[in-house]
Parts: sequence; C-alpha cells; structure tokens
Amino acid sequence: MSVNKAIAETREILFTDSANVGWTYQELIGVVKTAYIIGGGHVSLALSQVLALLDFDIVVIDLRDAVQTMQDNKFAKRKIIVPYSEINQHINAGKQAYVFIMTHSHQTDQQVLAELWHRQFAYLGILGSRRKIKVLQQNLAETISKQHWQSIHAPIGLATNSQTPMEIAISIAAEVISQTNASERKP
Repeated sequence: MSVNKAIAETREILFTDSANVGWTYQELIGVVKTAYIIGGGHVSLALSQVLALLDFDIVVIDLRDAVQTMQDNKFAKRKIIVPYSEINQHINAGKQAYVFIMTHSHQTDQQVLAELWHRQFAYLGILGSRRKIKVLQQNLAETISKQHWQSIHAPIGLATNSQTPMEIAISIAAEVISQTNASERKP
C-alpha cells in the first residue's frame, strides 16, 4: 500500500485505467467532509439530514440554547451553543470544511459572515433572499471586497423555487454536489 499526497489534495476516490498497470483504485482515508451549519432552525435540521446521507460529519452551532429543532437534530455529530463572536474557535478551515450560515436573523448572519469570510473553506454560503444578500453586501462593503463576494455562495442552493425546509436543504446539497464535482474535473 502506498500513500499519494497528490490524491489527498484533489479528491477522495479515484479510479484509473492504465495500459501498464491496469485498473487502479485509490481512496483517501481519514479525512472527512465536515458541514458546519450555523443556526439550529428548521432548514438546519433538514440540511443535517440530507448531508448526513452524503457522509458529512455534521456540526450545528447556535447561540440559543432552547431551540427545539436543534435539540431534535439526531443527525448532528456535535451541537455547540456559543456566542457567534466566538465562532472562529469552533470551525476548522480547509478543503473538507463546508460552512452554511442560516441563523435566526439578518444581524447574526452578518455577524457570522464578518467573522468567517476571510478563511478558506470548500464552501461558504448564506441562506436568504436576494434582497437580504444585497443588504448584507452593502453592510459589509468596507469589510468584504466584491472579489471576495465571488467566492461566497449567496444565496445558497440552486434556484428551484424551494419552499419547504427539505426542498431548500436538497437544493443546497445539489449545489454542493455540483460545485464539488466541477472542482474535481478541473486540472
């Protein structure tokens, strides 16, 4: 058995066929995709369920300690109650970290984004309407450049006219799958 660092930096599973070697199967072991869902509401619960089916470790973070949907979330590996001003201490950046901001208010979404925007994640996105995103962009214009906004998924999810928490969660997961598959195809 050999370890190839180049594979570890690109994708988790790789099948190749070579005239010299034949079929080769390589798998990245020990690195897990982690979904950090900021906010413990209804969409968070649905997204936890969908992403658990896609083999993500789920971490739900909220500042409120009495959110029923967070208490009901059996898909989360960890549930953290912490002020959003301390969020950086609870989220590991990197190519396997996916961050979904969906707190209970525009103000807390803005606070969390202001704390996290400069870090490197596989995915960073915010739930909300286009109007809400425009307000956030205006409010954070002095902090986050237009260039950095290009790397933030806002609003998150594919445009599917989703209405229910599960529909929204599926559109978000579809966007993540689409982005992940596209980035794996890049040379």
